[in-house]
Amino acid sequence: MLCRLLKFINSGLTAFSVMLFTLSCNEKPADRFVSIDGKSQHILELGSGEPVVVFVAGFGNDLSVYNRVQPEVSMITRTISYDRAGIGKSELSDSARTLERIVYLN
Repeated sequence: MLCRLLKFINSGLTAFSVMLFTLSCNEKPADRFVSIDGKSQHILELGSGEPVVVFVAGFGNDLSVYNRVQPEVSMITRTISYDRAGIGKSELSDSARTLERIVYLN
């Protein structure tokens, strides 16, 4: 019901309404947790296709710093943002920081 209501209200299909529709109507949530070395890493995945664009937040920010740009880019390709270890909803890792542990793609 909510999905149908959003289709009707957001018939203009602006970038915001497309993201709202996508997050409200998909079976799986766009944000999820992946396990890396037994620790939960929070990621947000939007869009599909290649190349994959990975948004890396710095200066102690979490993935929400890309809330405005990630939905726009996801209209043309797959995008992933994530909370670094110990930031936002991701658990702090006691492992060495390697490229394989910093970014997880599946």
